[in-house]
Amino acid sequence: MTHAHAASGESAALSRDLADFLIELSIALHKNAIYPQGHPLLGGAVDALVLRLVRLLQDRTSLSLGVARQQLVIEGVVTAASNSLLRELAQRLHRHHLGAVKFLR
Repeated sequence: MTHAHAASGESAALSRDLADFLIELSIALHKNAIYPQGHPLLGGAVDALVLRLVRLLQDRTSLSLGVARQQLVIEGVVTAASNSLLRELAQRLHRHHLGAVKFLR
């Protein structure tokens, strides 16, 4: 569904599940940067991210995330440049020279 839209150049909407995953990823990365290993808030953020990822991987065998300078591409859908949270996540990952991540079931 989203692959066809993205491949044809049409604007595809990011599903709620994928958007929630990206938000959880952003939260976990932020907390990883500010809290020491073993901190309960960090553990909770990682647990929430893993739970979200496990739910996503129940319906698919993999999940692909591409990183551009100011946007992300998740499962072929480009995130909105106007979304400041996702733009900051893309910028953070880009600064670390991360171009793509593939999560496997």
